[in-house]
Amino acid sequence: MIKFQNIPSIEPADQHLDIAFRKAKARAETVKQRKKPISIGEIKNLEEIRLTTAASTLTERFQNILKYFPYIPALPLFYRELIKATVDMDKYEDALQSVEWTSQKTTEVFRDHCRRLRHAQDTPTIHDIRRSFYGRISSIVKRIDAKLNFLNKQVRPVMRTYPLIKELPTVAIAGFPNVGKTTLLSKISSSKPEIAEYAFTTQHLNLGYIMHGHTKIQLVDTPGTLARPNKMNNIEKQAYVAIRHLANLIIFIFDPTEPYPLEKQEELLELVKKENKTIFLYMSKADIATEAQISKAQKLHKEIIFVPEQLQKQIFSWAESLSSQ
Repeated sequence: MIKFQNIPSIEPADQHLDIAFRKAKARAETVKQRKKPISIGEIKNLEEIRLTTAASTLTERFQNILKYFPYIPALPLFYRELIKATVDMDKYEDALQSVEWTSQKTTEVFRDHCRRLRHAQDTPTIHDIRRSFYGRISSIVKRIDAKLNFLNKQVRPVMRTYPLIKELPTVAIAGFPNVGKTTLLSKISSSKPEIAEYAFTTQHLNLGYIMHGHTKIQLVDTPGTLARPNKMNNIEKQAYVAIRHLANLIIFIFDPTEPYPLEKQEELLELVKKENKTIFLYMSKADIATEAQISKAQKLHKEIIFVPEQLQKQIFSWAESLSSQ
């Protein structure tokens, strides 16, 4: 499984070229120190070393990019859907295809100039071939500068937030923004996530784990969603991807203090129910809500839980039922 957090920074085109040409020059200088070229054959050999070093450096760097950025069809369904929800797929695939094309074109141009080099009859022609190679390669690599920048500035930061999902019983925590999902995760699991008092604090999926006997349970704190399935932003889409493709169980949080009206929270619950998953209802902020606010929420759902320890016990019972199946 690819570790998205390990995706390295991608340099701009000019930096790739600078590194390749500096390595080629350094390699040629090393060879010249051992033996100063005198014959045409020795000069050809030296220039071929320059070309080989520059070309191999570039192709290695481009193949490294392709290695770290995932090939979408090879990923598990959850990650395929997560990428679709958070990245411009057309631009992403086009960028990777361009990197692959540039790698192949570099090799093609290198082979062409090596053939020309072997047929050269004098030193000026040999040097012209090397300059021609550098010019062609520079032109080819600079053509993908914007796509390298897209991968580095718009794709890499997003993918590095993707969680490393394990094949475990999984609980998704869902609800409106700022209703206490992240706070609940921190209370019932090992996670220490960022918690703040403004909407959409959670920008991506947070993970936590709890143990029950020998069973490890994975909890996913999802970004807040609004009851607007046709107008979701990329942050909200992540929640539905987790609910649909990861969750075996959903904890839906009601906030009785009503940063969003309970009627709207009820609408969101109805949308979540369409995923046909087991759902536990939890009331957050019971310690600061008024009796009237708590009573209003309980009238909607008598089974609602408002004590984290009680919710944890229900999760453990659910996990036991899974293991007995």
